[in-house]
Amino acid sequence: MKRTITALTTVLLLAASSAYAYGSQWIAANGGAAFPSGDLSDGANTGWLAGAGYGRTLNEKFALGADVNYNGLGKKTIGTAPATVDVQPSIWQYTAEGYWMLGMKSKEQYPYAKGGLGAYSVNSDQPGESTKTKFGFNAGLGWNKLLKNGKTSFGIDGMYHWITPSSDFKTASGDNATLSYFIVSAHLGWGIGGNSTSVK
Repeated sequence: MKRTITALTTVLLLAASSAYAYGSQWIAANGGAAFPSGDLSDGANTGWLAGAGYGRTLNEKFALGADVNYNGLGKKTIGTAPATVDVQPSIWQYTAEGYWMLGMKSKEQYPYAKGGLGAYSVNSDQPGESTKTKFGFNAGLGWNKLLKNGKTSFGIDGMYHWITPSSDFKTASGDNATLSYFIVSAHLGWGIGGNSTSVK
């Protein structure tokens, strides 16, 4: 798994999306809020995320990219008094992504569907537990607008992330925990090469 993470971070730079022509490339920076769900919400509160990214369009409808995001979740008190402890989990996301651009009349903006898979490094911040890296998936929707200079874009994403359950993370009842969270983020992208015609 460490080799997967190294390959993703070496070849690609962090995540988001942009509205450029097929054959073009982009880098992007993003930030937003992270909302834990499922068993993860029992040990974390709403937090923040930050990342950046690289991608390349394949044609007018499809693109490939990668996301590397840091999710700093909010502090939460767990346990039963008087044996309680404050924890503040964090998750590094290293994922490859696919984009399906949904056509609009305007060539300067469009919505898209996005899905990906890869590695999630989870630090539960609980005493005696180390960071564990697990396989996971994500899916969601976004919107992009190409700005007047033709090389910069602004957009928003809403993504759901699901990490495969394992015995490394347990619920209070002793079951394997389901770790999932939802993010809402804004991103700013810059074109770094390729054709100048924007994607429909």
